[in-house]
Amino acid sequence: MVRWRIVQTPEYASAVASLAPSSREALASLYRILAQGPLPEESLLAVMPYAAIPNAYSVPVGGQGLVVYLVLPAKQTVGLVGLIWTSEG
Repeated sequence: MVRWRIVQTPEYASAVASLAPSSREALASLYRILAQGPLPEESLLAVMPYAAIPNAYSVPVGGQGLVVYLVLPAKQTVGLVGLIWTSEG
């Protein structure tokens, strides 16, 4: 099985650091699954293309929000770029 490398922008990392521990744990679980396959046709997650941005996707995190990421297939890399949080959890 090919594992994808997960990287975070500094802004993304800062947003995650401000979340409650339970939310960070939910994100850690999501990252483990994304590393196995970030594309809609290969992921166990509810991955959706993100608007009209090429190679950008979003995936829900529980009922708390969305993670937005870019996929760089040539480098087997997932770049975590956005966190849209809808709850305090």
